[in-house]
Amino acid sequence: MMEYIGATGAPVRLDAVPIEDGIDFHFLLSFAIDSDPSGNSQNGKFSPYWASALTPESIAAIKQSHPNVKALASLSGWSIGNKVLRWYNPVDFQRWISNAFSSLSSISRQYHLDGIDIDYENFPRRNSTFAYCIGELLCCFEAFGKQWI
Repeated sequence: MMEYIGATGAPVRLDAVPIEDGIDFHFLLSFAIDSDPSGNSQNGKFSPYWASALTPESIAAIKQSHPNVKALASLSGWSIGNKVLRWYNPVDFQRWISNAFSSLSSISRQYHLDGIDIDYENFPRRNSTFAYCIGELLCCFEAFGKQWI
């Protein structure tokens, strides 16, 4: 079972979700975004923009109560406020990958995450560096045993 959680601005609590002990359950924290609050790209420096009630403590508590629960950061989503988020071609691909790896590693440690979900919904279909950059980022993480879906 997978559930995107935290993006709508509505109050949310992890412990309010019914979780069956025999079923794997993934909370996809929505969203970690490579943009500032105005929607300006940050060159791979991701920040969490999910509901403030989804704290590192609440994630640790739900995972301790239910060993079948995993928490993942969902990357990008559709928009931030009224600004539609779009993939952009970084000027320096290696810098974007390095920044993304560093910022997502930090978020992962802070929030006790088990992996990431790639939810970029707007990217160019031709001549895009999206596949290269995301692929290289995933390769960087693979050595650390994270789950990436």
